[in-house]
Amino acid sequence: MKILNFGSVNIDNVYQVPHFLQPGETLLSTGYARFPGGKGFNQSVALARAGAEVHHAGHIGPDGAWLADFLRAEGVHTDFLTPVDAPTGHAVIQVSPDGQNCILIDSGANHRLTPEDIRAALQGVGIGPGDVVLLQNETSSAADIIRLASATGATVAFNAAPMTPAVLDLPLDRVGLFIVNELEGAALAGLPASANATDIHFALRDRFPAADILLTLGAEGCIFGSRDERPNNIVFPARSVRAVDTTAAGDTFTGYFLAACAEGLEPRLALDRATAASAFSVAHAGAAPSIPHPAELATPWDSATLRGSCDKDPVSYAVGEPMVFTLTLENAPSAADAEGYTVRWTRTGDDGVTESGAVPATDMLAAPLVIRTSIDRPGFVSIEATLHGPDDHPVTTPVAPGQWWVPAVAFNGGAGAEIEKLRGAPEPEDFDAFWARQKARLADVAVRADRKEVPSPVPSLRLYEVSIDCAGPRPATGYLSVPADASAERRYPAHVSFHGYGMHKPQPPVPLPEGEIRLDLNAHGVELGREPGYYNAFFMALFSHGYSYGSDPEQNRNPETAYFNGMALRVLRAVQYIKTLPEWNGRDLVVQGGSQGGLQSMWAAGLDPDVTEALIHVPWCCDLAGIEVGRKASPWRIPYVRGIDYYDPVNHARRVHCPVVIERAGLGDYTCPPSGIAILYNQLACPKRIRWVQGSTHGYIPPDPNQIAERRG
Repeated sequence: MKILNFGSVNIDNVYQVPHFLQPGETLLSTGYARFPGGKGFNQSVALARAGAEVHHAGHIGPDGAWLADFLRAEGVHTDFLTPVDAPTGHAVIQVSPDGQNCILIDSGANHRLTPEDIRAALQGVGIGPGDVVLLQNETSSAADIIRLASATGATVAFNAAPMTPAVLDLPLDRVGLFIVNELEGAALAGLPASANATDIHFALRDRFPAADILLTLGAEGCIFGSRDERPNNIVFPARSVRAVDTTAAGDTFTGYFLAACAEGLEPRLALDRATAASAFSVAHAGAAPSIPHPAELATPWDSATLRGSCDKDPVSYAVGEPMVFTLTLENAPSAADAEGYTVRWTRTGDDGVTESGAVPATDMLAAPLVIRTSIDRPGFVSIEATLHGPDDHPVTTPVAPGQWWVPAVAFNGGAGAEIEKLRGAPEPEDFDAFWARQKARLADVAVRADRKEVPSPVPSLRLYEVSIDCAGPRPATGYLSVPADASAERRYPAHVSFHGYGMHKPQPPVPLPEGEIRLDLNAHGVELGREPGYYNAFFMALFSHGYSYGSDPEQNRNPETAYFNGMALRVLRAVQYIKTLPEWNGRDLVVQGGSQGGLQSMWAAGLDPDVTEALIHVPWCCDLAGIEVGRKASPWRIPYVRGIDYYDPVNHARRVHCPVVIERAGLGDYTCPPSGIAILYNQLACPKRIRWVQGSTHGYIPPDPNQIAERRG
């Protein structure tokens, strides 16, 4: 992938000042330096240092030859950065003691770019589909750049800075990626400058549905949304850093993000790399000189962990018994690097009690942090501790491939007292009658499926897209894999798998398991193999009264209108369909899933007696009524109304007869709070097993060795 940057090139005159100059004020600077700069220049340097193939197009004056030499020395192709008879663009930059900046720009030669220059560069570099054309709002002919570049099939990436009223007159519908800060984003979206970041991002996505949106938030990180997954955003925090100079932070971020995308990295990994590079830039002086090389991105804290444990089995305490947590910083840097860093902790729990404290990281290098507490009723205590940097932001570490969360140097754990006594709210009196009616609705629809064979990556398996007729608004859909040698004579065990909460285009599971029949069910009944626009429209339509699917209390007041109604019917129909297959051995039928998939697995096991085993982890929506009696609730939870009780897995648990294995329950997971999972386990009257993991959140599992508590029944 080639990246052609139609970018500004400036001479930056940087003045260190005690404060920004006020009208009528004459101020002595405390320091002066001259640097190469310009948003376009900085972004080309960042792209090149990040490893991208980058071509820079634009103009410089007679005084700017050294800038072209600088770019070439960085590996930037400058065949289309040509001299003209005009001064090189230049900037006057004030930098305050806290690292903030104020910039005045004279465009000079940057405003001599013509349509003929643009055509020559596009043709000379050979820009086409798969390539990226980058521009900022510091050169002339921005409209021509967008029109001519988009006509080649390349993606147009527009960093709309500085924001001016003229930007709104550009052919913005041809832009494929917007990179904007909050002020620029608000102006593009037609919102006031005071609008919050989430509203700005959603407004931009509504206004430019064919574009990816990257909204940068300075010290608060960024929000990214892909055109192909409109309902989903990635909210990514900034790295903790001692700020020296923020001048090139945004340009460094832009360059590293685009270079990572050109490398083929998924957006979350690209954001992680860009965030690390931007943090490095903020911690160093100057514009281009502050842009890092990849080898400089590592920080002393990248391998650090904050590990915690209890003084005994974490779910074996008695009510009122002292609980002693010991927290240690592992793989931490030297005391010199830890200076100014602080570990802050908070104790909360099902008793409503909150305690907190803070300890300098340097103290924890010498001795562990010990926290003593207790709880006066059956339930759980939660301990959350996070390392904060000198800028008061949590310290994060690099994201691993496939990781959907941003790891922090943190401990999220807990302990339980007499948790076997925990019980949920009374179930609805007509619970069984309600589900008998739903099963009757399902029985009125014949079990009929459309199967379309698609290429299988595993030679020993046949893979199908399947759509199964179902009661409710949509069919049950998913990917079915069947051993190639399966037949009515050679039959196999069956497995139905379910997914966590999400609104994504369905894909076949990876890897495809061999030696069994596997139906990987989509929760929503979407059509398979469709174009991105279909999924965008489908998932956006699931929002109700501002709530994401499953969460609208107005829908949930009536269990017949709850979104989960159709989802549960599709779960039952998927299990029924598996039982019609002549290749099934008639004995083994396992359901499996985590989070929302754990919820669906409990529906299947509780409502279909032919299920032979349920393998679940961090099951969602357990004990939604717990908030009514003061138990600590999930911050990411469905608002409780009585109608949702028909779908709470704690009410389905007592109807399960097959073995249930809860493979992981996180003592620090407050997406699926441990009290709810304990109630689920207590309700099970079947063979059962649960594995409590200290320090585990919804997605994070601490590295071994770790404190584990297992129970069987």
